[in-house]
Amino acid sequence: MNTLNNINDTTVRQAIRKAGGDPKTTEFIELAFPDMQAAHERGQVDAIQVVEPFLSRGLSAGATLIASNYVDTAPELTIGAYFSSAKTVAEKPDLVKKFTAAMKESLDFATANPDKVREVLLTYTKIDEAATKELVLPSYVSEINRPALDTLIQLSKDDGLLQADPKLDTLLP
Repeated sequence: MNTLNNINDTTVRQAIRKAGGDPKTTEFIELAFPDMQAAHERGQVDAIQVVEPFLSRGLSAGATLIASNYVDTAPELTIGAYFSSAKTVAEKPDLVKKFTAAMKESLDFATANPDKVREVLLTYTKIDEAATKELVLPSYVSEINRPALDTLIQLSKDDGLLQADPKLDTLLP
């Protein structure tokens, strides 16, 4: 894992459960994404959980995909979201409305234009052009998938990461 006690090891535990395994028998080690493939190739770890561009690089180098932990946990799992303070929402509703509209527009554009997404990656990452063609791009959704989030919350509670349910009705629109 790149970070312990977060969405990655929680969803990997669920992928292990779905495959009939016991995640309690798995030892998770924290490694930076760029270091994972080499650690795996040297036999220092049995498996790695990576995201793009490291997934495509690993597959190109002969690694075998054994699970898709986010999808195995819940199809269309919400992995990230933007939040604002109640103060900003109350004092600057026009700003919040414009930001929300801009984000939705950009997500819709990214969905309709995967080649443009790959092109813009070259402007702010160190991914080379050939590698961008192999990337598995995410889904760009503008709505939080509440049932999938509820699943993630329950798993986080089961794994001891959360003691109580977050107040989603307060946090989410």
